[in-house]
Amino acid sequence: MARRSGTLRGDNWHELPAGPNGSSPTVLVSTSTGTLYGTVDERVWRFDEVGGRWTSIIELERLSGGAQSIWLGEAQGSLWIAGTSGVLREYDLQGHLRRRDDTRGENFRHLSGDSSSNLYVVGSGGLLHFDGTAWQRVEGAPLTALGDVVARGADVMVLGLQGGERRVVHRRDGTWTVHEVPDAVDLGVLRSGLDEVFLLERDRAGVPTRQRGAIFTMRW
Repeated sequence: MARRSGTLRGDNWHELPAGPNGSSPTVLVSTSTGTLYGTVDERVWRFDEVGGRWTSIIELERLSGGAQSIWLGEAQGSLWIAGTSGVLREYDLQGHLRRRDDTRGENFRHLSGDSSSNLYVVGSGGLLHFDGTAWQRVEGAPLTALGDVVARGADVMVLGLQGGERRVVHRRDGTWTVHEVPDAVDLGVLRSGLDEVFLLERDRAGVPTRQRGAIFTMRW
């Protein structure tokens, strides 16, 4: 079944025009003026409300699974993309390549941060941090099989496995604290709010769902 996307304006949802091949882009991010960026078929697409259509701006030429995560730094005009085959790249908002930090053998899953000089990404090789100059591996997280990350300032939360059990670890002031994950969460994703971190159940395709009411919050 084709995916469909919509935006909330005021009190009503408005359906967006279908993307290429009738499918709406996933992994959506949005600017404050309503410009959307999303992925379909190994491309990144931009939707401008003025023109009312999706436009292909980036072709990820060698990805087999497409972009797994997009991070938008509107103030810096920055669009970071992380994906399979070790793709880790920064573009401007028109789709022009700024830097390429592809890492052979990595499969990146999710980007998070609060500025283009404070970004984190999780992948098959662990947790990486970008300080605006270079990506560095973050050591010390007592987890394996990292699946997701949310970051704000010096605070970082990571979802993964510890001894075969799903756990969330929180790093503050250089110290990692381990938190158990409720039994209701089989596969999970982390999402950051203003004062809270949300842990949501997701399906096997990676889509957050409210199955079994599995939505939990934790204060930053």
